[in-house]
Amino acid sequence: MLFIPNSYVFIVGGSTKAVEMYNIDKKTITIDSELNEERREPTLCCVNNSILYAFCGFIENDCHSNTIERCNLRHGMRKWSFVNYNTSDAAMFEQCYYIASYFSDNSIILFACCENKKPDEEMPANILFDFENEDNPFLETYNSDINIMESCPEKFFMPMANNKSLLFPLTSSIV
Repeated sequence: MLFIPNSYVFIVGGSTKAVEMYNIDKKTITIDSELNEERREPTLCCVNNSILYAFCGFIENDCHSNTIERCNLRHGMRKWSFVNYNTSDAAMFEQCYYIASYFSDNSIILFACCENKKPDEEMPANILFDFENEDNPFLETYNSDINIMESCPEKFFMPMANNKSLLFPLTSSIV
C-alpha cells in the first residue's frame, strides 16, 4: 500500500492483478486498475505527484520479479505499462525485496533488503533508478554502506524534511 496525499491509499499486489484504491474521505475501496502481472509485495513509489511505480515483488510459487510497471495517476482510466529500463553498468534486480527512498528530483534509491541473508553470503546491490528521461529510465548500482537486514513490511522511506527520510522496520513481533 502507498498513501497518496491527501485522500488516497493505493493497494497494489497480492494474489491478484487488481489494484485497489481506498478513498480516505469517502471511506470506500474501489477497483482502480489492473497490473500486467501478479506481483506480491512490490515496492511502490509515487514521483512528481503523478506517476506510480511498482518495482519487482515476487511471483507466487516462483521467484522474485525483475520487472517494473507504472501508471499515471492523473488519468481517469488508469492503465499500467511495463517500464523498459536500461542499465549503465552491471546493475540488475536480484532475488530480494527493495525499499524505496527518494534520492533526487529524478531518481530513487532501491535498497536491497535481505532479511534471510546468511553471514557468508554477499549482499545484493542497492540500485539507483533514474527516471529523468521517462521513456528511457536506467538502473545503476548505488554503492552504500547501508545494508537492510531486517524484516521490512514497509517498503518506502517516509520523507520528513529536506534530505531526511525515515524507515520504520518491524524488528520483532512486537510493534
